[in-house]
Amino acid sequence: MLKKYFLQSFFVGIVLVIFTVIEHRFTSGNSSILFFLLEFIAVLATLRGVDSLYNKFSK
Repeated sequence: MLKKYFLQSFFVGIVLVIFTVIEHRFTSGNSSILFFLLEFIAVLATLRGVDSLYNKFSK
C-alpha cells in the first residue's frame, strides 16, 4: 500500500516539475488559469494511470 502512494507522489512530482518548466517558458512567470487547469487534469490523469498500472502489476 505504501509503495503505491510513493509511486503516485513520485510521478505527480515529475508532472508538476514538467508543467512548471513549460509554464515559465511560455508565460514568463505570469501564471494563467488555463495552465492551472491543465496541470490539475494532468495530475489527476497521472494518479489514475499509476493506480491502474499498480493494480495490474500487483495481481
